Amino acid sequence: MKICITTLSLGENYTRDYSLKLINDVLTKTSHSIYITTDVKNVITNVYGDNERINIKEIDRNDLTIRLNTDGGKGFATDFNFNMRYLCLDLVKNLDDTAVIFTDCDNSLDWWDEETIQNWLTQMKNSGYDFFGP
Repeated sequence: MKICITTLSLGENYTRDYSLKLINDVLTKTSHSIYITTDVKNVITNVYGDNERINIKEIDRNDLTIRLNTDGGKGFATDFNFNMRYLCLDLVKNLDDTAVIFTDCDNSLDWWDEETIQNWLTQMKNSGYDFFGP
């Protein structure tokens, strides 16, 4: 079964400090591709160039509501808008016969074991699931 990993990575610091490690993990610990939605494509391409296993959708932060007011309109508390994850799903929605694994960009694949992953995916697919994420 084909697998791809997808993530959302916003901001230069977050992309540099976390996403580059996730990309490295995907490239060195798996044989799969990574699909990244980001507003700072250059941070990735400056390190990895045009690697065929890295698929990047560049977005404009000005087109998004990055933070949501979470304190009932008082204007003090805001939280990251996790609803933006749909941008990552839109990027991979037309991949045929591929298990899509969404993960946060600050995750690591230090735990990756291909046989375990393939067995788990096969069990989940046989149970009717074809998409996985947090």
